[in-house]
Amino acid sequence: MNKDIKLFIENNFDYLVKLYNRYIKFCLRRSTPIEYYGSPYMNLIGYPSNDFINFCILLYNKRNKTTHKMSIEKQHIIHNLFSYVKLIFLFLFGFIFFEKKLKPNSVIIHGFHSDSNFTFSPYKTIKSPPLEYFEDKNIYHDINLSFISLKSLNRYRKNNIISSLRFLSLRVFIKLHFIAAIIYFQKNKIKTININFSYVTIFYNLIKGYATAKLIDNMEGNSVYLHMWENRGHQLITDYLVKHTKKLFFLDLGITFRLAPEYTMFNYQKHSFKSKILFMSQHNFDLTKSNFHSLKYDFFKNYRIDCKQENIHVHNSILVVSPLSEDVTDMLYKLVLDNQDKKIKIKIHPYLNKNKYDKKLLEDKNLDELFNDYGIVIYAGVTTASLELFFQGRRVYKFENDYFLNIDPLIDNNCVKSINNLNDILETHTTIIDEQFKKYMFGCDNKSLQQIVKEDMR
Repeated sequence: MNKDIKLFIENNFDYLVKLYNRYIKFCLRRSTPIEYYGSPYMNLIGYPSNDFINFCILLYNKRNKTTHKMSIEKQHIIHNLFSYVKLIFLFLFGFIFFEKKLKPNSVIIHGFHSDSNFTFSPYKTIKSPPLEYFEDKNIYHDINLSFISLKSLNRYRKNNIISSLRFLSLRVFIKLHFIAAIIYFQKNKIKTININFSYVTIFYNLIKGYATAKLIDNMEGNSVYLHMWENRGHQLITDYLVKHTKKLFFLDLGITFRLAPEYTMFNYQKHSFKSKILFMSQHNFDLTKSNFHSLKYDFFKNYRIDCKQENIHVHNSILVVSPLSEDVTDMLYKLVLDNQDKKIKIKIHPYLNKNKYDKKLLEDKNLDELFNDYGIVIYAGVTTASLELFFQGRRVYKFENDYFLNIDPLIDNNCVKSINNLNDILETHTTIIDEQFKKYMFGCDNKSLQQIVKEDMR
């Protein structure tokens, strides 16, 4: 990113966030709630998204009479065609692999599938809450449509894995084709941002929202649905449509940053939020509470961190944590390659392709399994893992780079030191943790998810 543009965004960040959201809301002001939530601008990814960055570049160019280029995401016709054919196939024949009689008193978890999840018994995903919370319940995983793997269909059948797509009628499936077309042509109202959105992507998001709502309304007894909340458009469609709102819980699983989608985008809802959101911390709630007309909420304890764990330093071992960015991961991987004389490994973000990296340099353990293996943590960008490891007493450093905006709660609160190379690591540096700040960020005194679900299922 150009340094002048980066500085412009960092210095005017909150203003630009507000301006961007007001612009999207104005352009889509005549859209229905479903059209609004199904729009590409309510289903973006990135910290922050390229769409938001392009909006900022456009504004910078106008103010400074410059011509900096915006990034363009190209549509891949073959990929879109395959995705559409895959969805048709799953709609017509998915019953063979996903048809299961849902038992009463169930917990259904919305999951992002990876074939590596099959190594767990019972099956779980990287976002699954601890399954021991629900030992007296029937547990199912509803796989997000975008993460279904055709080569694993037979393995889905053998596990408690379902797809909400099975609950969608043919009439609604056809109807959503027309709504997707309306949304696709509405995107031309937003002239300023060079992002290409495919019809198929819009169609997928509509399907996700409608199908999940239909599944929840078909759940029997004291069953609940746990949805991983990022305030995406398809989640808002589900909340807008669902009738049995007491059966739906949105879980705010990560630590929300000012760069995250739920802060930088989607700040205007077209309906009053009906379902219950469980926030992991007061910090997350404070960042997003103004984004809703009304809100039913509670707080639950972060189950990925032991708030009472003592500080244990393994002085000579270094863990490099990569964010969801291939460019930044390549940069950090080079850092690891250049320092193989040290005890150093890199933990790749689970949604990135690991095959391009040397396996012996990768750390494959789950975060909660490696707290005592490393004394030093290096990160770039902003990751929930870096925060969690800091608050577990690791010596944490941020690797300077131009890829990410310098908006970071650890830096903002003077918790960590920035470095340009490993020689900048201070042997005398110790981690000093403010316990009140830790509770604010992680909700250490909150009720457990197990306790909350049990109370609401009575």
